[in-house]
Formats: sequence, C-alpha cells, structure tokens
Amino acid sequence: MVYFGTIKKECRIIYTKSNSERNGKVKRIKKYVDVLLIFATTIAAFFLCYHILDNIFLPQYITEYGRIAFRLFVSYMMYVCIKWAYNKKITFQNLKVIYVLYFVLLISLSLSRLPYSLNVYNINLIIGYFEDSSKLILFANLFMYIPVGLFLRKFFPMKAIHAMLLFACYILVIEALQYVLRVGYFDINDIILNLVSFTIGLLAFPYIKVKIASLETLVTREKRPEE
Repeated sequence: MVYFGTIKKECRIIYTKSNSERNGKVKRIKKYVDVLLIFATTIAAFFLCYHILDNIFLPQYITEYGRIAFRLFVSYMMYVCIKWAYNKKITFQNLKVIYVLYFVLLISLSLSRLPYSLNVYNINLIIGYFEDSSKLILFANLFMYIPVGLFLRKFFPMKAIHAMLLFACYILVIEALQYVLRVGYFDINDIILNLVSFTIGLLAFPYIKVKIASLETLVTREKRPEE
C-alpha cells in the first residue's frame, strides 16, 4: 500500500509539473501572438492612414509628428478591437493605454502644425464659426476633451474644481506654446470651448457610471484602482 501511495504521489507531481510547463508554453505563445498582432496592426494602420484616414481626419497643415501620433492611436485601437473580437475582453491596461495615446494625440495635433509667419492672438469672445471648416473646428473643440475628463474622473479621482483648474493650466500652456512656436493662434474661444469640453466629460462621468459598470463584464481588470 505504501508503494502504491508513493507511485500515486509521484504521478501527481509529474502531472502538476507537466501542467505548469504546458501553461508556461501557452503564455509564451500568447506573448508571441500579441507581438505579431501589434506589428501587423501597426503596418495595417500606417498603410490605411497614409492612403485614406489622414485625408479624412487630418488637416493639411498637420506635420508628420501629428500624423504618426494619429497612426499609432489607430493601430492600437485596431489591436484592441481584434483582441476583443477574439477574447470578448479588454484589459484594464488596454483602457489606460488608449486614454494615454488619445491624450498624446491631442497634444500632437495642437503643436504639430506648419508654422505661421506671424504671432496671432484672439481675445474676442464673439465666436465666429460660420464657415464649414470653422464649424468643424467648433465641433472638435467642443467634444475633443470629453474623453480626457472621463479618464481623469475614472482613474484619478479628485474634486471637480481641482481637475478644472489643472486642465485650465494645461490648456493655457498649450495655447501659449502655439503662440510662441507660431503653430497656431492664442485664442480665448478655444480655451473656453476646450474647458467646456473637459467639464462635460468630468461632470458626465457619474451619470454614465452605470453604463460603464454594465460594460465591465467585458473588461478584465488586472488591478482595480481605488475610486
């Protein structure tokens, strides 16, 4: 009986070891697949943006740095969408990377522009968005920072007034850099609209939190932050 018990114990150890080795091989294969998928989506995104998406979403005055930021954002979105289609899950890390890339994209689009010959500023509070292109700029300024407000409220809880003051400092710096580098206008209207956009995201988060909670069944949270 002791002999058979020893054999059974050794078999269990061998089985556990084989399972561990098998799991290790599966994890390594998944990592290789992830690397290949990122590489493939990056190539596909750069090709798609160069031939189609750049002409649709980016103005002609955006320089190569802004276009690269846009393509990297598109490539990672393609990667996450493919992962979700296969696993029906999005990791918490994926969400953070999406938000960070989006924020980097906004900064790049604000500063990666062809330089103007003159420094120009506008402190007129009358918003003159009447042409088709100007209406598009109005729409962009009013909605582009909503995801940033949601991100800050979701991952970095702080009082709304503190968040708004922090964002106001950020947007003032961006507008000042545009003026100094001659890559845009120091426009009080842009500051107001961007602040309104950020505030919408900031204040709307509690109202859409229920929707986010319902979607979290699709999200495998590797580490849950304190909210």
